[in-house]
Amino acid sequence: MKHFISNIKSAILSIGVVALIATSTASCSYDDTALRNEIEGIKRELAELRDTLQNELNAIRELVNGTLTIKDVSQQADGSKVITLTDGSKITVYPKGEAIPANLITTTTIDGVLYWASFDGLGNAVPIVDENGKRIPVASISPETRINDGVIEVSFDGGKNWIVTGYTESTASSLISDIEVVYSDWQTDAEGNPLPLYCKLTLSDGSIIKVGMQGARIILPFDMLFVPYGSEMPFSIDIADVADFMTTTPKGWECNVEHDAKQGRMVLYFTAPKLEDIEAGTATLSGVAKLMVVFNNGSSAIASIKVSTNPANVNFTMDGVYIDAGYGTSYMLCGITGVNQYDAETFTKTCNTLLSGGTVSGVYELAFMESLSAFVPYTSLRTSALKAGNEYIFWYVVPRSDKEGDMYVVANEFCTETYKHSSVNFEVTKPSFFDVDINFEVVGSNGYMLGYTKAEAFDAQALADYYNENPDYLNASHVDITYNGSFLELFDTNASNLDEGTDYVAYYIAKPKHGDILVDNVINWTFTTNDFELGGNIAINIVGDAKIEYEYIELTLDTDVEHVAILYNAMPSYMASSYPDDSYVIEMLISEGKKSVSNEAVVARYEGAKPGDKLSFFAVAVDTNGKFGKVFTKEYTTRKIEYSDLTLQATLVDYKIDNTRILVECEGAVAYRYVYTRTDDEKVWEKRYGGSITKAGEYMIKNIDASDVYNTADDKYALVDGHICLSGLDMDEEYVIVIAGVDSNGLLTEPQACYFKPIANIGTVVKRDNPEWEVGKPTITILGYEDNPHLFYQFSWGFVPGEHTTAYSAAMFPENFINEYLDTNIDTVEKLIAEIISVCDTGTMSEQGKSCVWNESGEYERRWQEYVDRDDDGFMEQEWMSEILPYCYHFYPYGSSEKTFIYTTWVGEDGNFHEPFALDAVTGKEVDIWTDAIL
Repeated sequence: MKHFISNIKSAILSIGVVALIATSTASCSYDDTALRNEIEGIKRELAELRDTLQNELNAIRELVNGTLTIKDVSQQADGSKVITLTDGSKITVYPKGEAIPANLITTTTIDGVLYWASFDGLGNAVPIVDENGKRIPVASISPETRINDGVIEVSFDGGKNWIVTGYTESTASSLISDIEVVYSDWQTDAEGNPLPLYCKLTLSDGSIIKVGMQGARIILPFDMLFVPYGSEMPFSIDIADVADFMTTTPKGWECNVEHDAKQGRMVLYFTAPKLEDIEAGTATLSGVAKLMVVFNNGSSAIASIKVSTNPANVNFTMDGVYIDAGYGTSYMLCGITGVNQYDAETFTKTCNTLLSGGTVSGVYELAFMESLSAFVPYTSLRTSALKAGNEYIFWYVVPRSDKEGDMYVVANEFCTETYKHSSVNFEVTKPSFFDVDINFEVVGSNGYMLGYTKAEAFDAQALADYYNENPDYLNASHVDITYNGSFLELFDTNASNLDEGTDYVAYYIAKPKHGDILVDNVINWTFTTNDFELGGNIAINIVGDAKIEYEYIELTLDTDVEHVAILYNAMPSYMASSYPDDSYVIEMLISEGKKSVSNEAVVARYEGAKPGDKLSFFAVAVDTNGKFGKVFTKEYTTRKIEYSDLTLQATLVDYKIDNTRILVECEGAVAYRYVYTRTDDEKVWEKRYGGSITKAGEYMIKNIDASDVYNTADDKYALVDGHICLSGLDMDEEYVIVIAGVDSNGLLTEPQACYFKPIANIGTVVKRDNPEWEVGKPTITILGYEDNPHLFYQFSWGFVPGEHTTAYSAAMFPENFINEYLDTNIDTVEKLIAEIISVCDTGTMSEQGKSCVWNESGEYERRWQEYVDRDDDGFMEQEWMSEILPYCYHFYPYGSSEKTFIYTTWVGEDGNFHEPFALDAVTGKEVDIWTDAIL
């Protein structure tokens, strides 16, 4: 079969058209390699674009957070700039376009905070909001990306909602529209060039972020600093060899720096805004401050420091509170009380009483000396236990000191977090083999998820880390419950069973109202399913007869009484001696066999055998009490390759590309089977047929109904005067045909083979400049085409051979004639004639040509197959249809007409072929082969 490529340079939209046509012509087969390659190429380009976008989104977040800096910025010849980051990744920034950008994901700055945004139809950057209507800071998350229907989409909520970016058509090729390197006014490198201080990145909406150059690091003693309202707090860093520096602070915050170059120390004095400024919206409670430093060796770095007027981060568990205090917090008071009992003024008085030396209850003191982390049990915070389902207020405050050094607290500096207490209980009430019955109760949860795994694979910390990194994957949808019943029905309705005799861990993770999931929040319990044991009497029977084939044996196994499982396995018999008694066999079946958990019969099949192999089957059933029964063992031998006593003689008579004939002679044969292929086709000749006559013969025996095993008993492949006839072959390619005779019992003879290289019997070619060239020239008529000639469609033509000639007419892509990918080099008239002949009359729809012998009557039959419901029974049957036409008819169902020419040659009774001519498939006009066909 000849291959062709459709050379489409279409947009992604064309893929849908191709799919539609492929569906409408499902009854035909064709080689769509090029189309698939083209589509795959488009997909790869889009995937690369998506990867570029995802990398850029991630990089911008890390640049904003200071976890990445810039190593180099280089100008390119096309006007673009390549930014190399300190992790080795690169971003290419192209000159900004003049048109309004498409709906590209971008950023926008509001009150000093950089948020994710998208462009509206007027080119304005509009902030993207989450499901709660809140803007999404760039520093908090970078969106996920995906390809959907040929466009790139992004999601900020773990894939629940997706936003179309329009990235493929935007005039902006990057989220970064420009980059400028800012150099030091006085610091130079060894060659006297100014050292880069930092980079100013202009984003697509006009926002500017400043990023350090090179790859140095600043080691921070702490990453969070607590500063009370309106107060100043020092933050000391050991950092040597500093040449220059700058700082940025959140809205309303101030930072003054003392730099002691001799001592290698830098002290940052952060001043927090006043409470009234925060309440007025002119300042923020917390944010990220940045220190940007250039060192004397030219490298630079950025450090990010979270500054906050909140003294700590708190995380709740069912047993207590984890408190992570910020640097600057050395002493704290805290407590927990019912929501209705909390009053800031009351607790202010209580705390001040404690601080002045009085005795109070309900207030817990925390001193942060060696560590800024602490765990406080609820039992230390109150005398009565928390009640599941009730809401509580956890409060905490850092005292101030007056001029005399006495500590006090003020009401407006109390921090509070709401906590809803919950409880969970898990108990196995009835263990079994493949499930267990449980009691399960949850009270007071805001939502939770359940899961389980084998005990050996359970890692509570890994689960906590995973859902902290992917919080939207925490599908906390369960509510309070009191449950008694199957473990699997509650924990995993999709699972059919657990494994017997196995340790499992069931876990419960509640979705926190705020903060991180700690390892303490992964509540878990261990349980074990019952195991099978020896001592049963249940026996296995074979249902029906064993199915014995050349390469596999198949048995159906069952028991006379109810069973809960069957374990089975098979192996070459020489290996069976390794299992001397039933206990060894059962151990082998447990560790290496297959298991069917049900009361149904099971089909046991061993594949991968060779003809004549001896195989041993083993099986054992488990009764309803979990006891292994009697071991089943039986030996079988796969079918052997058998040949008939008949003798086959195969003789190569002719080896033309359009008519290769092999004479087959075998007295007593009722038919012949054969396979053929090119000898250099490793996929077929080497891998499928084994690369030898013997293996190819065995293939025909073992794959009697395969589509590539041809049978002369089929009218389509019937002998012609005792010859097997092949057509549509490639010139100068070595072929092998392997043939076997079939006797009346269906046995095949020993196979015979013929090797040959087809030739084109084209005689002395009559060239176009020969006055005799026009003699017998066929007439070609373009019969019509579908509405859109620029995409895929079916076109057809008719041709009438000249008197006493045979015409060959084929639709082909000229760009494929000289093609390294296809390994084609059709660069002469003789090769072109051979190519046209080889694609004609092979009997398949994928071949784009046809030959036609002149008929004196001027009538030519057209035959084709259709599917019709002849019996009106709702089933379609294949039926041959025919009609008489005044020309030979051919149609080409798969191709782009404007890239296809119809090539025609003809041969007279003298055996001499004529130089082909070509027609444009759209206009029907003749084209210059030597110019338009690349020859």
